Amino acid sequence: METSEFTYKEASSQDLERRWDINIANNPGDNRWAAWKKVVISENQNNILQTFVVLHDNEPIGEGTLIFLPQNNEIYGGCDKDNVASYMIMVKIGVKQEGFEENGAPVFFIDYETYRNR
Repeated sequence: METSEFTYKEASSQDLERRWDINIANNPGDNRWAAWKKVVISENQNNILQTFVVLHDNEPIGEGTLIFLPQNNEIYGGCDKDNVASYMIMVKIGVKQEGFEENGAPVFFIDYETYRNR
């Protein structure tokens, strides 16, 4: 009997490439997704963002991203409002839901010190 496995981790460059290729494929004709992919990968590499991925049988099925605001000692985050796996990764990494964006996507918050000491 085969079993399915769900895991989460900080996204590697390869994880980001795979996940964003899925996002782009799921939004045909919308060129914004390709532009966003470049920004997210660059800002993860420059430690402005930290993206986590949810893997199911080693395939990325969701992500949550934190935005570092060190000048305010704060970290904000968000995820896809329609992806339960994305929401759960934010909960697992310890951020607290603070509200919602206009489109209904949840907004999360954690102070910088608490995040670094998790």
